[in-house]
Amino acid sequence: MEKPVPKQRRQRIGTAIGFTVLTILVLSGRQDQFLLRHRRQPFGIEEGKPSKWAFLRRLNPLSRDEVNAIIFERHDEPYPEKSALDTPAPRETVPPTPSQGTSAPSPTTTTSAPTSFPTHGTSSETVVEFITRTLTDDGSLQTAGTPQNLALGYFTTNYPAITQVDSETIQDLVSTVYSLAVFYYSTNGDGWRDNTSWVGPAPPCGIQGSAPWFGVTCTNSAVESLTLPENDLVGQLPSELRALTGLQNLVLNANSLTGNLPSTIGEIRNLTSLELGENFIAGTIPPTIGSATNLMVLSLFLNHIIGTIGSEINQLVNLKILNLNGNMLTGTVPALSISTLGKFLRKGELSMKHPVFVF
Repeated sequence: MEKPVPKQRRQRIGTAIGFTVLTILVLSGRQDQFLLRHRRQPFGIEEGKPSKWAFLRRLNPLSRDEVNAIIFERHDEPYPEKSALDTPAPRETVPPTPSQGTSAPSPTTTTSAPTSFPTHGTSSETVVEFITRTLTDDGSLQTAGTPQNLALGYFTTNYPAITQVDSETIQDLVSTVYSLAVFYYSTNGDGWRDNTSWVGPAPPCGIQGSAPWFGVTCTNSAVESLTLPENDLVGQLPSELRALTGLQNLVLNANSLTGNLPSTIGEIRNLTSLELGENFIAGTIPPTIGSATNLMVLSLFLNHIIGTIGSEINQLVNLKILNLNGNMLTGTVPALSISTLGKFLRKGELSMKHPVFVF
């Protein structure tokens, strides 16, 4: 005959089973409900008394990123909660140096330029003269509050020792920092989901161990990629992006970009991938797009683009992917030349390596 299980042992077994079931519930599909509730309460406190949810926190093994991945199911990766604690405080602004002839506010900055950049005393042209001659000549540079004016204020305050532009090194620095700052202010950079290091004390590509601005990839201090998909960009792409002559990849999918595509986009001759799908871009496809002959990917799907597809598309001899689906284009698709098709025609039929065209 079997011995009866002692009472204390039965109690311990029952307690263990109870905690096991509770743990399974916490880690089950209901977990997001528990997490959503106890995230909003101080640990162990609910209106001045111990919280009945406190014990769940002690059993919860998940990190914050894993919790966010459950709550924000739209994204494949953890999607940080945009709360008052996560949103960066507005940057304080101060007027730029009087020598630049503008009173634009600029973000909080360092008191001196990075030590690794050379400074020059020989006069060639001022920073304002250089920017006006090469990038911004419509008067917005001197109009308070414009993205161009704010970008000028940011540069002159962060790099006070650079007042003259008299070498290629200085030209590249001014062009890169100014154009990216204009892009930041044009697309509501303070409201981005992640704007780490942008318009801060370090240059876009980083320096002396500091990381580049978020989404910026560089090679030899030249910006090679600007990748900010799903990052809450709101506004219009500025024409000043043409200053990024080494840019190869511009990936800004799934934001809230508006306005027209800048006609200067074709001046970025090294551009191989232009991905602006799932935005609110309007207007027409600028004919100057044909000048970006290195383009391999042109993706503008799900926007508000109107008009026709111009014959300039045949100038994009390296094109592999053209996605214009989900716009309001009219007219007919232009006859695509053999060179546009990448010369992958074999006996009248496309090979397995043919380009992909989606209209």
